[in-house]
Formats: sequence, structure tokens, C-alpha cells
Amino acid sequence: MLYYKDFFSEFLVRISSKNQEEVIHWVGDSGKVIQSYLAGMIRVTGIVSVLAGIFFYLIGVEYFILFAAFIAIMNLIPYVGVFISSVFAILYVFLTTDSFFYPFITFLTLWGIQLFENNIITPIVVGSKVKVNALAVILAILAGGWLWGISGMVLFIPLTGILKITLDRSNQLSPFGYLLGDDVPVTEASENFWKVLKRRMASGKNRK
Repeated sequence: MLYYKDFFSEFLVRISSKNQEEVIHWVGDSGKVIQSYLAGMIRVTGIVSVLAGIFFYLIGVEYFILFAAFIAIMNLIPYVGVFISSVFAILYVFLTTDSFFYPFITFLTLWGIQLFENNIITPIVVGSKVKVNALAVILAILAGGWLWGISGMVLFIPLTGILKITLDRSNQLSPFGYLLGDDVPVTEASENFWKVLKRRMASGKNRK
């Protein structure tokens, strides 16, 4: 689909002769969403790699950089990839140490990194890149896994971003696009520390 993107763009322009300019803008914005999603996934991969590398280094794994990169790359395949990479890592730790403590702590740490990545890092990092809120990202992953399996988990996040762009361009459906977006209103009473800090930093930059 990436190879034939210009082909599909030309098709959309020809099929909508009255609103060619709007279609061109929609195609451009959709392409930016996909690029932003890929950039976000690269950042997530880097974060997971650093976390895993630090852990392997602390417990004395000889090839900690190799294992960290392997886990981060396999992490791009939701659930299954992490399971496969974790099995290899735990098995290596088990064979190179003389205690059951290290394989056990490796299992707990990798499981914790997986939970942290799926529920915090990916929704925040990737969601901010495609301008979709964290709740919509989580629901997109669940819906994609239910409909298309592993490939659906990967594809449904940029598809949700494209859906938001499409809804925003419709006067009648724009409220649904807002529901998917990351522009979440907050009141002073419901703001937590991080929201207050973020708002004050933003106001300080605007003053400068």
C-alpha cells in the first residue's frame, strides 16, 4: 500500500472531481499520520531497548546490548513477539547463572516492562504522534487484535488516526473526531501534578 500510495491518491482525486483540494489535503494528512506512527514506534522501541539493556547490564548478562535490541525489535509484534524474546532471554539467564533468582527476576522485569510499554509508553508516545488519546489507542489495539490478530494490533493505531482526520473534516461527524483526539479539557479541580506542571511550562514558553 505504501508503494501504491500515489496510485490511490490519484484514484481519490479522480473519483471526487468536485472536492479535489479537500481530498489532496486529506491524503497528505493521512500520510503524515502514518509517518508519525512509524516515528512513534521507533521511539517506543528505543525506550524498551534502553530499559531492557539497563536491566541486563545490572544482572551481568554478557551480551546485554544484543538481548536488549532483540527484545525491543520483537516488541513490535504485540504479545507474541515479547513472549518469544522473553523465553530466549530467560533461558539464556538460566543457563549462565547458578541460581533460580536471576531467571525469576528476569521474568518479572520483562513482564513489568511489557505492561509499562503497552499501557503507558505506547498510548502516550504513539498516541501523541497520531493525535489520538491514550484510551482510543488502547481500544484500537484491542479491536485490532480481536478482528485481525497481531497485524490488526499494529495497523489499527494509524487507521484510528486516519479515521479521526476523516471525521474532523465532516461537520456532522466532527464531534466523533473530537472524541478520538488528545485535546482533553480539564478543570482546575481535577488537574493532577503533571497536568499543572505541563500547563505552567506551556504558559511560561508563551510568555517568552
